[in-house]
Amino acid sequence: GALAYMDGVNLLELFGELTDLPAIVENDANCAALGELWRGAGKTYENIVCITVGTGIGGGIILDGSLYRGSHFRAGEFGVIPVGDNGECMHEVASASGLMESCRQALALSADEMPHGKELFEKMDSDVHLREAIDLWARNLARGVYSVISMFDPQVVLIGGGISEEEKVFKLLGRHLETFEQWDALQVPIQPCQLGNQAGRLGAVWLAKKKAAPRE
Repeated sequence: GALAYMDGVNLLELFGELTDLPAIVENDANCAALGELWRGAGKTYENIVCITVGTGIGGGIILDGSLYRGSHFRAGEFGVIPVGDNGECMHEVASASGLMESCRQALALSADEMPHGKELFEKMDSDVHLREAIDLWARNLARGVYSVISMFDPQVVLIGGGISEEEKVFKLLGRHLETFEQWDALQVPIQPCQLGNQAGRLGAVWLAKKKAAPRE
């Protein structure tokens, strides 16, 4: 998606030529979902959606304990869902980079002057403009989460990325989700991922184990 020059390149063959060991290739967010399913917050569930919030928005979908890739291997590309008031996609207005840009404009600072994400959440209670920017970002993210839940009806939604360490994010999400008409009927738990940056690595290990011993 993000690396257009890699379109059509067979990564499995490319990396397979560099070693005699078996090789696997998988999307990073899919690996994160598998890692959480195997060793993290999703290990007690069969149907989960993992949404990774970083520079963009990614995701992985687990249905009946198996990774769902879609007919064209594009399942889980939640970042393209339009959630902004003018049709802006999640990548643009609900990602961590989208949050930083909105807060930068609210604070009238340059990119070099911007505080870290944790500090922004600490300051939001005392700065009305910052609070409004973060609240708008949370509303956009909530719209995307709501859409994903309505489509896949998972048992749980797991939020990954550094933003998932902020407790206020989940409170803001909950507040916005409660304003949506069918939330009482659709609602499922929304929880942070447990494995952090290890989730993707563990998911890749799980896939490698399955390839080496598929009957286990």
